[in-house]
Amino acid sequence: MFLDDILIGLDMSNRIPFIQILNEHFSDFQIIFTTYDKAWFELLKSYLDEKRWKYIEMYSQKINNFELPIIYQDDLIEKAEKYFNMNDYKASAVYLRSAFEKILKDFCHKKHLKVRYYKQPFKNSSEDFWESVKDYLDSEIIKKIELYRSVVMNPISHYTIEKPEFKNEIKEAISHVKRLKKYLQS
Repeated sequence: MFLDDILIGLDMSNRIPFIQILNEHFSDFQIIFTTYDKAWFELLKSYLDEKRWKYIEMYSQKINNFELPIIYQDDLIEKAEKYFNMNDYKASAVYLRSAFEKILKDFCHKKHLKVRYYKQPFKNSSEDFWESVKDYLDSEIIKKIELYRSVVMNPISHYTIEKPEFKNEIKEAISHVKRLKKYLQS
């Protein structure tokens, strides 16, 4: 089944019921979605089982006066590792912080955890989600994540000349966020 830009505009309120119908009645179908709507793409990713679905981002880029498709399949941790290997430590830390936040939000959603409520969702910080998730972690993971949040994920994500970017700290931060993800998925 091929679905191109469905539920855009007036139909947007039917997105979650539509996803539930797909999960319940079309689980043995091959389904291909295409959309230009990044929020819809992210909503699909958060509601559909990552083990059964493959997510690809495609953009166009002009090269030698031709529009060519550029395809991204990396998750946020993979992007952090890619930029780390390119020695772009700031980009690596930003993607790592995004990965950390996504891991927390996904876990809170999956477990129906209570998280501080704000009328404007953008006011929720990663700390709000972290506080809810910590009850499910051992003290060793908590200690390491808090360390690397304070020396890598938070300060490097902002412009500053006072906080140098240390390769080994970023490498360790990536390792511990991967460990956190694995721990919460088990």
